[in-house]
Amino acid sequence: MLSDGADAPRPTHFFPAEPLPPGCVPILDPGEHIDNPYYQAALEWLVERGEELITRHPYMWSSEHKHCVITPYMHMKQVVGYLVRDTRKDSKTRMWQKCHPDYVFNQESLLKDGRRAIVGEGINDAIATAGLGVRGSRMTKQQIILLNESGRDIVVLPDMNPAGLGLVADAEENDWFISTPDWDKDVDDATKAVARYGLLYVVESVMASTHKNYLRARVRCKINKKVH
Repeated sequence: MLSDGADAPRPTHFFPAEPLPPGCVPILDPGEHIDNPYYQAALEWLVERGEELITRHPYMWSSEHKHCVITPYMHMKQVVGYLVRDTRKDSKTRMWQKCHPDYVFNQESLLKDGRRAIVGEGINDAIATAGLGVRGSRMTKQQIILLNESGRDIVVLPDMNPAGLGLVADAEENDWFISTPDWDKDVDDATKAVARYGLLYVVESVMASTHKNYLRARVRCKINKKVH
């Protein structure tokens, strides 16, 4: 756990506004692009990840990035960055993002009443669980301090594959809870789980599977190969 000394990094609560890529339109209201085959392909990709997710966040599409789904990063009703996800299976660059490195997706939810906070890596996973996304396989010092100072019981939900080992390490170093739901072996994250089981079941299974057996979590991550 990080020191509480005077020189310790502080959590970041304010982020500069960041414009979305040119030509962005809401994925659910594309206007004149409704019949565009690239838009249709992007919408289909998103639907495959769970129709329940689409209405929970203002996903975007742009003719400037015609093969992509764009996920705005919101903070206090302001766009502070975005994630661009290429939906093509043969794409060499699957995704890229533009945002302050210490931003935690949905971190303003920590200002609301609540006892626990589900924290994962991916943005769609955070949307699926009404949780938070740290946008990487390891947390920054400021992100860790933000979570420790939130007053919540932190429940880390790592991807159930080797990429999730970093968040398992963060959980152990900070004595946080961790969740390893008993999903099918080919379901290695919350987004895939929502598509298969539905939103309500996924949230309930995450909360019912919390523990501090970090060895068990590492084993679960190591035995599963990453599923694209």
